[in-house]
Amino acid sequence: MERFFEKISFEQFKVDIVEDPALYGDLKTPKRGTKNSAGYDFFSPVDIEIMPGRTFMVPTGIKASMLEDEVLQLYIRSSLGIKKNIVLSNQVGIVDSDYYNNEKNEGHIFIGLRNIGKEPFILEKGMSFAQGVFTKFLKVSNEVETMKERIGGIGSTSEKTENKFYISTAIAYATTKPHIGNTYEIVLADAIARFKRELGYDVYFQTGSDEHGQKVEEKAKEEGLPPQKYVDDVSLEIRRVYDVMNTSYDKFVRTTNPGHKKAVSNIFKKLYENGDIYKDKYEGLYCKPCESFYTKSQVEDNKCPECNRELSVVSEEAYFFKLSKYQEKLLEHIDKNENFIKPDSRKNEIVNFIKQGLEDLCVSRTTFDWGVPVEFEEGHVVYVWIDALSNYITFLGYDPYKEYSEDFKKFWPADVHLIGKDITRFHAIYWPSILMSLGIELPKQIFGHQFVLSNGDKISKSLGNHIYADDLVKYFGVDVVRYFLLNEIPYASDGSISYELVIERNNSDLSNVLGNLVNRTVAMYHKYFDGVVVEGNTYDEIDEELKSVVLSAKEKTINEIEQFKVSNSLKEVFKIFNRANKYIDETTPWILAKNEADNDRLAVVLYNLLESIRHGAILLKPYLPETSKKILEQINTSNDSFESLKTFDGVDFGTKLKEATPLFERFDKELKLKEINLDQTIDNN
Repeated sequence: MERFFEKISFEQFKVDIVEDPALYGDLKTPKRGTKNSAGYDFFSPVDIEIMPGRTFMVPTGIKASMLEDEVLQLYIRSSLGIKKNIVLSNQVGIVDSDYYNNEKNEGHIFIGLRNIGKEPFILEKGMSFAQGVFTKFLKVSNEVETMKERIGGIGSTSEKTENKFYISTAIAYATTKPHIGNTYEIVLADAIARFKRELGYDVYFQTGSDEHGQKVEEKAKEEGLPPQKYVDDVSLEIRRVYDVMNTSYDKFVRTTNPGHKKAVSNIFKKLYENGDIYKDKYEGLYCKPCESFYTKSQVEDNKCPECNRELSVVSEEAYFFKLSKYQEKLLEHIDKNENFIKPDSRKNEIVNFIKQGLEDLCVSRTTFDWGVPVEFEEGHVVYVWIDALSNYITFLGYDPYKEYSEDFKKFWPADVHLIGKDITRFHAIYWPSILMSLGIELPKQIFGHQFVLSNGDKISKSLGNHIYADDLVKYFGVDVVRYFLLNEIPYASDGSISYELVIERNNSDLSNVLGNLVNRTVAMYHKYFDGVVVEGNTYDEIDEELKSVVLSAKEKTINEIEQFKVSNSLKEVFKIFNRANKYIDETTPWILAKNEADNDRLAVVLYNLLESIRHGAILLKPYLPETSKKILEQINTSNDSFESLKTFDGVDFGTKLKEATPLFERFDKELKLKEINLDQTIDNN
């Protein structure tokens, strides 16, 4: 082989980038900038925006041939790292000789860029952004040769890598504004997604709105609106609430999307062709609010097992999915995959339900029109279980009659479907059975989270105990609400929310513990050292105790996040702040400041506090992103990556801290509740 760069074929360019002959013609092969440059500059083929904290795999449109004992090493252009805070996601990229012309993507070189700055970065078309250096490598003399052939490599979009993470929430039913219980789910998923991004994962986070069905049709009729106009308005409101909560979803999907509807129609047809859907007559009990059918053996006193509302008797012609066919396969899969359903209490419920015997599932309706039409049967629309549940794959480009899309190959199976415990059955029984019929791998985990109760009761329209996220944010601020939801709802039991509880948690944890720690430390730096971080050399055993707590926090939070125990993980972060506050009491810096001879020790104490705050602020990013940003700005450091948490020396000596400003307001509970009550009285009138 020879050493050279060349463009990928136009066919590969169409797959990986865009079907645009002009852009393809503009591709630049890498070039050296000067006569003695070691690196060949790579140029961006298109305009790309990389948001703060995000990673983007930049397609170069280039492949590289080299000798068998050579590699191409990839580095960031130094100017981007120094001036723009853009780094290579894997520090140094390695392209091996056998990557060239591999079967998967011809050897197309992708280069992962990560924006560690605080502003969006625009990589303009034609801009040089990375350098490639060819170099020889050595092999050990006693190596056993491997005959394994490469099927992919750096940036191979066809390969499933350990570094991808797909998390989804249930899609919100587009009948009304989501209450705080609905919103908890997206905030929970957001914290997990943000944490995974900080760990370097290529995250895909999907949420959205479920927009078909009888309830939607009736709601639209009540409002005097066409169904599409009605769901357009409600979907916009759902998204607005999610945005108010500062959630970082990658895609907000809607089931009225034309591409989704076509894919759902094809999925229904494919299930029929596979012999798993048949037509019959349905006679039984139906819950309109839950859009669920039940047998007499599944209910008591003619009440819905989920919402406890009265059931109605329904009789209509319908298509059925052979759910019973997959009963034993489901039990076998659950038995072999201990993490498939979590928490264990949810798994036990599902296993017991399946063992009672699964009845075939009604998957079409004729009593309303607002849905995806069954292609081969006029008058039938695809029922919610196939329509809504399929969103997890259709928006990755899945269609049973087409080749798998690159997004589907990359991200499926989902790492976790995060859903409320009340719909675990649909996700852990109906959805896997549908996937089995289609011959598709099952998601890795179904996680049924607990409820958020309002003043101890389940949130319901009849009780009139709705609390809305945007109201809470108006009264307390977004990170106070995020903190309450993420901290107060346990892993395996329900949690309760009220205005009183939010005020109490704000005052105790956020204002007293965190806000007071940051404010006192920064203020002491300004009082004793004019705001400048100075070096000291007088150490004590108690310093090591503090460092031990701080340096162990990252691993502990990761361990909890891996199990989706978000409340536990956030508590591990706050152990830093609690220990640092105790450290202040133990070291009494205000007493050290009285004696000039203790200035060296004072410098050490304040630095230890500052570095503890830096660690805690970085770990707070996934949970309280705005607060984390404010803290890091006050201590004036850009050393804010998870990678920097390995050591206890991240704040540079000589750094000038900004002025101390309060992070959280401390509320007078009685006055705040009066303000809220008055405000809501005015709104209701």
